[in-house]
Amino acid sequence: MRNRTFALLVSGRGFNQAGMVLYIVSLMHVIYAETASPFIMSLIPVTITGVRFLSSLIVPLLFQRVTLTRLLFIAQGTKVVLMLALLWAVPFAPVPVWFIVIGLLASFDAWADPCSYTLIPRIIDPSKRVAANSKAAVVNETTEMGCWALGGVLLAVTHSQFVLWIVLTVYTIAAVCFFILMRRLPDVFANEEGSTESFSSTLKKGWVTILQTRWLRHTTGISFFSSIISVIWIAAILYVFTEEVLAVSEAWWGLLNASLFIGLMVAGILLQRYDQFVQLYLARVVFVGFLGSAILTLLFSVNTVPVVALILMIGLGWFLQLENVGTQTIYQAKVEEGLLANVYAAEHALSMLAFGVGSLLVGIIAELVDIRLLYLVGAFILFAVALWWRHTFSREII
Repeated sequence: MRNRTFALLVSGRGFNQAGMVLYIVSLMHVIYAETASPFIMSLIPVTITGVRFLSSLIVPLLFQRVTLTRLLFIAQGTKVVLMLALLWAVPFAPVPVWFIVIGLLASFDAWADPCSYTLIPRIIDPSKRVAANSKAAVVNETTEMGCWALGGVLLAVTHSQFVLWIVLTVYTIAAVCFFILMRRLPDVFANEEGSTESFSSTLKKGWVTILQTRWLRHTTGISFFSSIISVIWIAAILYVFTEEVLAVSEAWWGLLNASLFIGLMVAGILLQRYDQFVQLYLARVVFVGFLGSAILTLLFSVNTVPVVALILMIGLGWFLQLENVGTQTIYQAKVEEGLLANVYAAEHALSMLAFGVGSLLVGIIAELVDIRLLYLVGAFILFAVALWWRHTFSREII
C-alpha cells in the first residue's frame, strides 16, 4: 500500500515536471518568435520566480482547510483547465496572456511542492526516507533534463501547438495520479483538522517556527545563501563561461549540463543503495555536500580545460544531491509533523526570493567583471556555508 501510494505521488510529480518544462520551452519559442526580444524572453524565469514566491506566502491558509492530497489534485486539475483554455486561444493570444498563464501555472506549482514534500514522511517509514527522497529527486531530475532536450527536438520537427497538446496530456496524467492518491489518502491535513487559528496566525506559523527554532533559523539562512549561489549554474551564466573561459563551441555547454545531470543521477542511485548508512550520518553527509561543492566550484573557476570541466561538473552534481536529499530528510525528521508544510512553504518562499535576487545580481555583475570571478566568489561563499552548517550541527558532525 505505502509503496503504491508513494509511486503515485512521485509519478504525479514527474508528469507535472515534464509538462512544466515542455510548456516553458514552448513559451520561450513562441515569445521569441513574436517579439524577437531576448529581454522579454528573459522575463519568463523572473515571472515564475516572483509568482512562486508570492504563492508560497499565502498557501498556508489552505493547509488547515483542505487536505494535502486534495490540494495536489485541485492544483493539477486547474492546470489542465488552463492548458485547455490556452490551446483554444493560441491562434490569437497576445504575449501578455502567455505570461498570465505561466504565472498562474507557477502559482499552483508553489502549492504542490510543500504538499508533496510533507506527504513523504506521512507514507514512508523514517528508516526509508533517504531512499524515498533520493527516488523522488532522481525522477524529477531525469524528467527535467530529458524534457528540456525533448522539447527542443519536438519544436524543431513539429510546432509549438503540438508540444502544448503533449503538455496537456502529461498534465492530465498527473491529475489522474493525484486523484487516485486523494482517494487513497482522503484525510491527510497538513495541520490539525478544525483548527480555529486566525488568518494572520496561519500565515505566520512557518516563519514563527523557523525564528523560534535555532537549527531551523540557521538552516533557512544556509538555504537562502545556497539559493543565491546556485544562480551561477543557470544556463545563461554557464553559457558565458563556456564561451569566454573554456573557449569552446555551444555543444560543450550542453555537455556540461549533461555532466551535472550524470552526477545528480549517480548520487541519487547510490543514496538509495546506501540509505541506511546515510540515515545515520545525515548532518555529516550534508556537510560533505557543501564542502565538496565549494571545492569543486573553486577548481571550476580556475580551470580552462574543457574535459576537466566535464569531470568537475559530474562531481558537483554528486555533492549537490548529497545536500538536497540530506537536507530534505533532516527537515522531515526534525520538524513536528503538523508544522512541516508551513515550514516548507516559508523556506520555499525564501529560496524563491533568494534565487530571484541572485539572478538579478549575477546578471548585472556578469556584465561588469570577468565571469570567473563569479564562480570564485561563489566558491568562498559555499565554504562559509559549509562552516555554518558544521557549527549548526556540531554535535552530530563531530
